[in-house]
Amino acid sequence: MYFIYLYISIVFAACAVYAINFKILPAALKIIFVYLATVFVTEVIGVICLVMYRYNLFVYLMLCPVQFALILYYFFRKHKRPILNIFIGLVLCFLFVVLMDTYFPIGKYFTLIKNDNIKRVKGLYTYFFIFEGFYIILVSLVAYYRFFSDDSKLRLFRNLDFLIVTIFLFFWSITYLYNGVYDIIYRNNSVLFFQIVYPVYCIVNCFTYLILGVLPILLKKNVIDSD
Repeated sequence: MYFIYLYISIVFAACAVYAINFKILPAALKIIFVYLATVFVTEVIGVICLVMYRYNLFVYLMLCPVQFALILYYFFRKHKRPILNIFIGLVLCFLFVVLMDTYFPIGKYFTLIKNDNIKRVKGLYTYFFIFEGFYIILVSLVAYYRFFSDDSKLRLFRNLDFLIVTIFLFFWSITYLYNGVYDIIYRNNSVLFFQIVYPVYCIVNCFTYLILGVLPILLKKNVIDSD
């Protein structure tokens, strides 16, 4: 639980930085601000439900699609029809989750969970996460391709969009890997999981939101460019 309190504190501090510097934020960082606020609300409600009901996965199943939509809006905001692209992404996600849960219900394999309803929610969230992570990594790689094929000679490490895409790609790649090996390592070597794997994942989470949190400060000090 100590990690989650530290994590929430970092996200809250990041939101505060964005709120203080809101007037100078470009469109990209205003989207990230709303995304951070949504993450903060999700985690706070998640902790409350965990303390009160010892279960909070349904909170993430309901609110994480909102975070996903905001990330899609960030990536597609310069397209002619950003809302259509977001809608397509969410519909594809919904269809993937429904079809996979219908024909390959993964919930039954979570043998550590005894409640069938919780198994079902866990299964739905797992499929949502698989699609969400894959889609974000995919659009991040497409953005990377455009950055490196751009002939305008952008100073990439001063470019705000490049930094945000790099943060998302780093975070989701590690998160994808973590969730892929989580169950296997936990079942076979819980000591390794709690001493190495989980702490590393916690550090990655905190580092990601810490870096996102300082972007307005870097922009204000002209360390990075808004375009």
